[in-house]
Amino acid sequence: MKWSFAIPYLTGTFLPIILKSILNQNNLKRNDVEIVLIGPKVKILDTVSDLIDKIIIFEESLVPSWITMKKNLAIQNCKYDNICVMHDYVGLCNNWYDGYLQFGNDWDVCMNPIRMKNGMRYRDWITLQRPVQFIPYEDATQTKTNMYVSGTYWCAKKKFMLDNPLNIQYAWGQGEDIEWSLRCREKWNYQFNPNSVVKLLKEKPEDDWVPHPTLDMNASDTYNRHQVQT
Repeated sequence: MKWSFAIPYLTGTFLPIILKSILNQNNLKRNDVEIVLIGPKVKILDTVSDLIDKIIIFEESLVPSWITMKKNLAIQNCKYDNICVMHDYVGLCNNWYDGYLQFGNDWDVCMNPIRMKNGMRYRDWITLQRPVQFIPYEDATQTKTNMYVSGTYWCAKKKFMLDNPLNIQYAWGQGEDIEWSLRCREKWNYQFNPNSVVKLLKEKPEDDWVPHPTLDMNASDTYNRHQVQT
């Protein structure tokens, strides 16, 4: 099973830990994994450049918190069908890769247990309500009616993401993940894989959603403004 990891970042503080958590997975061969980063030029990239397959230098001043554009660009530049999209403060736990080998490939979108630093759940198998309501992991009855995929972390097939990209008229904090989930939920085969756990590398409150101002932009030509390095 081959994987691409699409990771948008800002400061890159946790990148060394994240990359090691990916590349140190049991039974995962280096040729079977691709790491694609997107974000600004930051000094820490020099220390991890040998661990990265592609770096997309993103002009953050175009639109503040333009996470939808960053994720879409990273996904477009991934070469493998299995894509893991995660923010720059999420790390893989041991046996994440083995967990997917065990779980298999029958999904369009897949979620895993997300653990906060204190071991509690964080926005993994959840409903649309605010505050977030956790659904028991064994309950798959609401995937097409009352669930959304948190933008913090998810896995998906590349074709599904290309056919259903994130809406670039939304920035971080504007409910871009909810909008995408509502648009996709009747189409997707959304599954939960309990075998592959991820963890947050920084402290996060259980519900830290903060509204951002509405975007006001013309984004039609911005896909060509960013530099891809391999």
